[in-house]
This record gives sequence, C-alpha cells and structure tokens, in this order.
Amino acid sequence: MQGGRIIGEGADGCVLTEPMWPCSADSLKGPVPSLTDNRYVSKITLKTDMESVYRKSAERLLGQFSSRYLTVIQGECSPADPKHPPPQTKMDVYKSAEGSLINWKYSRDACKDLKTLIKSSKGISETHKIMYITKYLINVKDWLLTNKQPPNQIIQSIIPAVRPFLEVLQLLYQQDYEQLIHLDLHIGNMFVKPQQGRSPLQFGLTDFGHCLLRRTSDTKEKQAQMFFGKYLCDYIARFIIHIDYPQPPLEARILNFCFMRQLENVNPGSLVRSWAFESNKTTSLYEDLISMEANAYVEQLLKKPLFIAMIEHIQSISRKLRLNQKDTLALVESLNSQEQIVLEYILTRYDSFSPINTITQAIIKLSSDSSGKKSQLTVHSYFGKKDAYGRIHEQKSKDLTYFIDFLERLIMAPYEQDGSSLSSALTSVQSGDIRIIWDDVTKSA
Repeated sequence: MQGGRIIGEGADGCVLTEPMWPCSADSLKGPVPSLTDNRYVSKITLKTDMESVYRKSAERLLGQFSSRYLTVIQGECSPADPKHPPPQTKMDVYKSAEGSLINWKYSRDACKDLKTLIKSSKGISETHKIMYITKYLINVKDWLLTNKQPPNQIIQSIIPAVRPFLEVLQLLYQQDYEQLIHLDLHIGNMFVKPQQGRSPLQFGLTDFGHCLLRRTSDTKEKQAQMFFGKYLCDYIARFIIHIDYPQPPLEARILNFCFMRQLENVNPGSLVRSWAFESNKTTSLYEDLISMEANAYVEQLLKKPLFIAMIEHIQSISRKLRLNQKDTLALVESLNSQEQIVLEYILTRYDSFSPINTITQAIIKLSSDSSGKKSQLTVHSYFGKKDAYGRIHEQKSKDLTYFIDFLERLIMAPYEQDGSSLSSALTSVQSGDIRIIWDDVTKSA
C-alpha cells in the first residue's frame, strides 16, 4: 500500500490512485489536482486514445447531470519518465509511482506495457498522456459481490435508481447536434453511489474507452471515420461479439453473426435461427436474457414483418461491409438512407438496452447463486408463462420481472408497430422516452 497504487487496468489504460503519477515538467500547462488528493485517480493511456474526447462529449450532453452521473476529467498532461522528469518538488512522488509500476506483478494489459516502456530507454512521456479523473466509490460488479443483503432486497434497492438512470442514458443519443454511443456498458464500467439515509441508490457511467461519437459540426469524412464506419470496421468485422458479451443488443449480435458466418444470402429465418442455436451454446457464466431466451425471441420476432425487414437490411449492411471493409468513407457512402437508420437504431440500443441488460444479467446470476441452482428465467411475462415450445418455466420474484419485462418490451417495441414502415418504427422508438416503458412495467407487473 506504499504510494502510486495501481487500482485497475484494461487494454487501454493503467489507473493509479494517490499519490498519482505526476506530469512531466515540460507538459504541465494547466491546473491538475494535488497528487495526494484521494478524490481523483490518474489514468495513463496512449496519446492517440480518444477517451478524453468521449468524456468531454458526455459532459456536454449530460449538462447539469454530469457531476452526479459521470467521472469527469480534472486535468491532462504528459506523464513524467526518466527523460522527461517531473518538477523537482514531485520527484519523490514520481519515484514512488514508478516503483509501484515496476513491481506490478500481473502480466497483462496496459500496466504491463507501461512497465516495459519505463524499464526500456523509450519511456512513456512522448507516446502517452495522463487524465486526472474524479474517483467513484465502487462499480456495480464489486457492489453486488460485496453486498450482504438478500437478492430480493438488493433488487428492491436498484429499482428506484433505474428511471433516473434511463433519463441520463437517453441524453447521450437523443440530441440533434451530437450523439455519443458507449459500446461497453457492462457492470464493471458503471459505478454505484450506494443508498445512504434518505438518498436513493444511484448509477453512473465511467470508462469511456470504447465509444462512437458523431457531431453535426464534423465533416462527412470524420463522421464516417468515427461513427458508422468505425463501428462496422473496428467492431463488427473485427471481433466476435454475438456470444459471451451482454453489452451488444440483439440486432448487433445478429449483424456480427451474419458477417462472421457469411450468411448475407440465406433467408432471414435461417439466419436468426442459426444465431439462436449458437447463442444457446453460451456457457452459464456469460448467459444474459438474450442468450437464455434466444429461441423464444426468434420464434416471436419472425412473426413480425418489420423484423424480417430489419434482418434483410442487416444482411445488406453485412454485404456492403465485406466489400468496403478497408475504406470507411466508401463503406458509409454505400449505405442507403434506410440502412443508416437501421445502423443508428442498433447503436442507440447500446445506450438504452445494454446497461439495463448487463445489470439484469448480474442480478439473475445473483438470484441463481443464492438458490444454489442455475436460473430458469424465461420470457414468462411479456409472451405469457409458456415459451414458444409450450414449456412452463420457474417463476421468479415480481421485482425481477420488472427488469425482464422492460427489456423484452424494448426489444419488441419497433416490430409491433403494425402499418408502419421499418424506418418510421425505428425512428419513433429511438426518439421516444423509454422511461414510459419502465413506468408501464412497474405499474402493471
């Protein structure tokens, strides 16, 4: 516990708490927090990393809510290293932080890379930057792991926090001038302000390493590079995200599955049934509501003409991605207006559906672990107590059905708009207030 303590790392950054890593003397131009201030952490990333841009966008979009629902940047600079020392008054702090990094015993991710560079002649000052970020108390994952209350009590404390959280999430994607899509809202990247006295529990957003940003002020080329093109080329075409991850919404998983398996030319029913079959093989460690109920969802959705239209557009997008994978501008220009509406809808679900889905996944597992057996949750609320195959599954607590109902209604929302075009249905759901769905669920469940 001696100085420069590393408290977290990922593929993109290494995080140290007080005393934090100091700036190099030649880069210290603006105010930064005291290195011993325990209200902040220092996060070291590559200078090419876009997280600080995304964080500032989130602050603009959330406005008055920023200080309550975000961890915010309080200063940036280049990190000190042997070639670029800190101010003389910070040399002891630097040595302490450097010692912690060199003694870092885990061989993975960003801290390991920094350790290698510090021990070499290259250093980190010219290639990396430090963000000083406000500290949060605990993330959702650790809060659930350390919470000693019974599962139903934990769920009851979460329920009042959902509605205000949904209001904040919508601000990220419903503004005309700027949209920020957070692609990685799992329970490790959301923090909790636990309930204290009369103050209710509250969720917040952190770690903006994987985001997409679109601003109307940007050029067409920049928008292509940072939004649709970046998503398709850097995520859909690069990673297998259709299984084992709760962050991607349903349509994103099908798009990724279609591209990875080259299923652009099969009929829509074959594509989604193949995806459902694959999802059913997901291990219980990674199961979420979508993978658990893939077959039931598919059988219901395939009855909806608008869903069939959605899959046809997904196949067309996948086909164009395969042709233009190395040219984001050409790719985006090849997309027609309907395909762009489909993609925009898919992306906005990362901000609305995904956070609640990952929280629900965690409390399903919590309920399952406490009972000592695998959860048997099903689509018993929205589609009735029997699934598509007529099987009757175990019922869970009324409190948990709020989350299940909400997610199921959000999935189905655009596809049940009879007499509407797909683009109109998607735009309507995207611009609508999803708190209305939550209110309806909590009143009727």
